[in-house]
Amino acid sequence: MRVARVRYDREMCYYHLMNRVAGEAGFHPFGDVEKEKLFRSALELSRFYSLDLLSLVCMGNHYHIVCAAPAMAPRKREVMANWRAFHGKGKLGTGF
Repeated sequence: MRVARVRYDREMCYYHLMNRVAGEAGFHPFGDVEKEKLFRSALELSRFYSLDLLSLVCMGNHYHIVCAAPAMAPRKREVMANWRAFHGKGKLGTGF
């Protein structure tokens, strides 16, 4: 059985993420357009969630991401700043 690849060093937690599509042998749905969309989405979301995107590689039917997340939960001020940067200066949800 595969073991999760997580490393913790008191400052950051490191993760190896992988996803493979279901399909028959030779099924490769990720073309250049889809790969570019994945890269852009990963960059945007890494800023929103305060992740360090260390590596991202996308093949025709799967991808790997290596990222680092702060070991401590973000402060409310950082969460609010990330929300505003991601969604604009519109109204925040309840609790903010």
